[in-house]
Amino acid sequence: DNFDQDMTDMQKIPIVEKWTNLMINCFNPFPGNEDNNSWVMMDEIFYLE
Repeated sequence: DNFDQDMTDMQKIPIVEKWTNLMINCFNPFPGNEDNNSWVMMDEIFYLE
């Protein structure tokens, strides 16, 4: 229920950090992404329980 905390916790896992460092340069920011982040949040359009 806390996305930001989940992402912080996930980066503490060594293999996730290694994967992120390896892959981050493969992503180009979308035009109009003023913060120059590698990720752009999308609206959820479907949910399955």
